[in-house]
Amino acid sequence: MWNVWAVPVTFLAWFRSDPFHPKSSVAFSEIDVSEDATAIYIQHGEHLEKLHQPFRRESRSAEAWAPEISTWRRFVCDGGRAFGSFEEERLVGIAVMRAALDKDTAQLAGLYVDSE
Repeated sequence: MWNVWAVPVTFLAWFRSDPFHPKSSVAFSEIDVSEDATAIYIQHGEHLEKLHQPFRRESRSAEAWAPEISTWRRFVCDGGRAFGSFEEERLVGIAVMRAALDKDTAQLAGLYVDSE
């Protein structure tokens, strides 16, 4: 059973099958995660420090996604969840939740949204 939340152009869905399986048709490299920024943030405990320096991240290839996808697959197999956001058939966002770090804590293990 799909759990779907519809919005005008995109929709968010729990993946019904394993999106991280090597034979999955989900194309993570479709998500354009490239970005340009004028500052970066560094976390020190509960505080953020803003450093004014240019930052550029290129989009990722399928090969570049592979290590992260392998980790996410383990999290989902251990009870976590993966959510995809689609524009028609194209994947434009992914969120992965790692369940039960301890009895009261889950973790947002990955969150990527297309730059468009």
